[in-house]
Amino acid sequence: MLKESFTRLKEIVQIIRRAVLSWLEGFRLQSGWERGAAFAVGLLVLLTAGFYAYTSQLGFGHLWDVLLALAVASVGGVILFWIVRWVLRGLFRLPVGLWVVVTIGIVVGVQVWGERTWLHWVFNLGLVVGAVLTGVSVYALWRGEWQTALLRKKIFLVLTAILGIGALTWVAVLFFSPGSAAPPLPVQVELGAPALNVENPAERGPYAVQYLTYGSGLDKHRETFGEQAALITEPVNASSYVSFTGFSAKLMEYYWGFTESALPLNGRVWFPEGEGPFPLVLIVHGNHNLVDFSDEGYGYLGELFASRGFIVVSVDENFLNGGYWIEASGENDARAWLLLKHLEVWEDWNADPQNPFYGMVDMGEIALIGHSRGGEAAALAATFNSLSRYPNNASVTWHFNFHIKAVAAIAPVDEQWLPADQPNPLENVSYLVLQGSHDADLYYFDGIQQYNRAAFTNPEGEAFKAAVYIYRANHGQFNTTWGDQDSSGVKGQFLNKAALLSAEDQQKIAQVLISAFLEATLKGNSAYRAIFEDYRQAGSWLPQTGYITQYEDYGIQLVADFEEDVDVLTCTLPGCSVRTSGLSRWNESAIRFRSRDRQENHVVRVGWSGNNGYYALRFNQPDDWTLTPESLLVFKAADARDPEDAPEGLDFSVVLVDRWGNRASVRLSDVLPLQTQFPAEISRLPVWNEEYYKEASEEVFQTYRISLGVFAAETLGLDIAGLQEIRFQFDQASPGVVYLDEIGFDLVP
Repeated sequence: MLKESFTRLKEIVQIIRRAVLSWLEGFRLQSGWERGAAFAVGLLVLLTAGFYAYTSQLGFGHLWDVLLALAVASVGGVILFWIVRWVLRGLFRLPVGLWVVVTIGIVVGVQVWGERTWLHWVFNLGLVVGAVLTGVSVYALWRGEWQTALLRKKIFLVLTAILGIGALTWVAVLFFSPGSAAPPLPVQVELGAPALNVENPAERGPYAVQYLTYGSGLDKHRETFGEQAALITEPVNASSYVSFTGFSAKLMEYYWGFTESALPLNGRVWFPEGEGPFPLVLIVHGNHNLVDFSDEGYGYLGELFASRGFIVVSVDENFLNGGYWIEASGENDARAWLLLKHLEVWEDWNADPQNPFYGMVDMGEIALIGHSRGGEAAALAATFNSLSRYPNNASVTWHFNFHIKAVAAIAPVDEQWLPADQPNPLENVSYLVLQGSHDADLYYFDGIQQYNRAAFTNPEGEAFKAAVYIYRANHGQFNTTWGDQDSSGVKGQFLNKAALLSAEDQQKIAQVLISAFLEATLKGNSAYRAIFEDYRQAGSWLPQTGYITQYEDYGIQLVADFEEDVDVLTCTLPGCSVRTSGLSRWNESAIRFRSRDRQENHVVRVGWSGNNGYYALRFNQPDDWTLTPESLLVFKAADARDPEDAPEGLDFSVVLVDRWGNRASVRLSDVLPLQTQFPAEISRLPVWNEEYYKEASEEVFQTYRISLGVFAAETLGLDIAGLQEIRFQFDQASPGVVYLDEIGFDLVP
């Protein structure tokens, strides 16, 4: 049986082989069809090389990058062409046309090297086949073979041209399609006039702005840090934190002119005209092509913040970035350490009567802002600042101890570098994290883990943390240099850019939120904190899009955070118990990113199919609690439904019950409508969305902070000091599924 099957399979293969050879030989053009095919493949190789050189950037400027790539591709293509031809003809004695087919196969393989999704192969195969067929027909017509060809060869030429042009048209439409706009959200929260009696934090302030740069004075590629630098800094030895080895080390030294043992301290400075002292803000970029300099992209923030009375530095760390020919990874500790070395320089300048910044810097008010890997670096720097030894090599000692009060992270990575092999803690430092739903680089909300770990232990402190998830924001438009191209190469060409916010709107969001954060943390303008408790307080200062926000400060007393054990009937608060009725599903689990990786956070998931279900926490107030009408009920909620299953938002009632059985109820939508998950078609190709970005959305929690006075107004006689139950009554919409987390009270709002 097996032998007969094998024989039949062999016969089928032979039939196919004879048919292919017959087609190739029978329709051979008089002058050799492979010449047209070879010309088309060669042209395709040149175009591909130019495209990748332009988008990947080799470091010589776009024009020279492309010319170099074309020269290499020309020489390499010719060599490959003849090697394949003579090897195949000499070793395998194949018919005189088949070596072209194999060459085409190699070209396809080269084009998709490192890109192993099946759609890459289909796309590139269509590109190559289309080019070959078009090349064959064009070459034949150019040689005048139409007039002398027999009918069947004329038919062949026509079919070849149609198939070739059709394949190229399909590829072109696929390649240059503008994409599709993001769908409107089922829950629309209109942003009206600002509710705060303070000025728009994104408006320029009263100060005229000055600008200068500082650096090594010897930079080979950046005159602004070379001969144009107003202040000269000494290099620092970062070899304890990062090292380049092998060929990368040689290339790095050749390109930059230095190694990790002599990294420069370079920065762009925007500062207000005035005596000061002014708070100090450092901004650091993340990983990007090292020759596409990233530090230039935060001028819109530097200008704004300086006009409002901050000294702002965009720190250059491009030499730690990767590129087409240098790969850097695991260097986020070096990025963080360099920020602290910059602060040392500023401390010296502030104390030096000969320095133009003498006495201008308020070293007691410092904030760090980071983007992407820089976001993790900023949080790491705040932790390093309080340590006396490098956690991954205790023989390295530190003496920083600056007054870093705030960290803002824009689309940050998390846990790319682990201090002492543990996630980075952050204590008593205000923390803000921004993340876009359409980020094609960091496509899941990684920074929410650092947000969750940020803790406050000082009852007298003013620190707080906030997280903002922004519908239609991408990774790169927070940096004017990076723009809307979150990925390079073919993958980047298929980004669905039509779904994105405009760069102006995305940068306006960053200006409003980060400026308000700095005003609240470094200048003590506490009114701006209200923006992070309820983004509607910013009203029309923020562009109209979807926002999901979280907020927390000192004073939270948790009843349940679902981290204590595996018993779904117990709570975080001792003696608390869970009661339910009418639920269609109920479980506790770790929540997942859209990448399907597990988060370091456990929550409860409850679902209902009628209008009588509830989930309740029954507890006794500890003796040290003092609940008043000014206290707040706090909890986090997230819609657990996939976007395609959520034609409208979820709503339910939040009920408080006192020891006498009195109940007070508030409808969730009357406080703040709960957003559905934000759908994100990041790529224009559905199969790539599934392959690269996994899920179409992810659950992001909204924080609710409801004054107990609101409940007291609903039910006269409610005993706030005797509250004994928090109940989520699912009586407004059916069916539904929701995640709940961190349920409790803020005793000192």
